[in-house]
Amino acid sequence: MTSIWGLPTMSLRNKRLQFKYLVERVVKRIQGWIQRYFSVEGKEVLIKSVLQSIPTYAMSCFRILKSICDYIEGECANFWWGVEGGRRKMHWKSWDFLCQPKLRGGLGFRKMDEFNRALLAKQFWRLLRNQDSLVFRVLKGRYFKHGRLLDASLGNNPSYIWSSFLWSKEILTKGLVWRVGDGAAIDIYKDIGIPSLTSKLGQSSSMGQRNNPISSLIKNGSWDQDLISHKFNSFVADEIVKIPLTVHPGRDINFGT
Repeated sequence: MTSIWGLPTMSLRNKRLQFKYLVERVVKRIQGWIQRYFSVEGKEVLIKSVLQSIPTYAMSCFRILKSICDYIEGECANFWWGVEGGRRKMHWKSWDFLCQPKLRGGLGFRKMDEFNRALLAKQFWRLLRNQDSLVFRVLKGRYFKHGRLLDASLGNNPSYIWSSFLWSKEILTKGLVWRVGDGAAIDIYKDIGIPSLTSKLGQSSSMGQRNNPISSLIKNGSWDQDLISHKFNSFVADEIVKIPLTVHPGRDINFGT
């Protein structure tokens, strides 16, 4: 059963059954078009604007099973190449190829599983940037009460929405950088903000430590160069002091690269 917004009104153990309605909607649309003649341009517009947009809202909240995503892609591929005499025509190119950008020879169709992950990463980003929101406070109280969102784990008996959000965290964290404010929210060894330092920091004897805010390296609004030189090798120390500090320190902020 789905709500008027197109989302399931209950969480079922059988996720294939829970999101079956998405497949049914796609198939129903195609069946309504199958006897009509469309140009290749028209088919492209229908696939991108109608078929692949049907699961968008659900994908913004839940991780959809890959088998369902693959089935929808298969139906889109069959519609693209056409059906004759009740049998699908030859598929001259793979769907993966058609999903490549047009500059690479493809047609820019969506890989539904990757699209699903990107939409959930957007929601995770919104949580990260709006930590005063009600939903953030509810999730924090349930899953990371004494920690940070970026360090949160599934926990015990997680909701399907929470597990869906965490599924997207990996691709989001790959593109995050920090703007240093007061340095209280940035961990020295996990969020240094310079990916090229990862291997260098791995050589540090302090790598196993936790809860090491960058604020401990800041003194009177500037980097404490004596302390940094003592804690890190020369390469790491030089890279850290290159990170700009704000004139009027405030809360640390995440930015996408």
